[in-house]
Amino acid sequence: MIIAELLKYWRAERNFTFHQLSELSDVDGGYLNKLKNNVSIRPGRNILIRVSIGLGLDIDDTDELLMVAGHIPLRKMKMS
Repeated sequence: MIIAELLKYWRAERNFTFHQLSELSDVDGGYLNKLKNNVSIRPGRNILIRVSIGLGLDIDDTDELLMVAGHIPLRKMKMS
């Protein structure tokens, strides 16, 4: 799964516009638009955490977003 797909899903779930998400996460709307259009940028960990807070994501969904972007999750991954 790619970041653009996750953001589209969570925005639709919460019925947020990009402007609302930009306001709630304090992330530039143009930057969010690049993520939406899957422009080849690797968003920083702090940006993704701010977006997840703006979306009201729980820790599991936040960790999924971080891992999809190639970052270490907030909590340790369970070893099976």
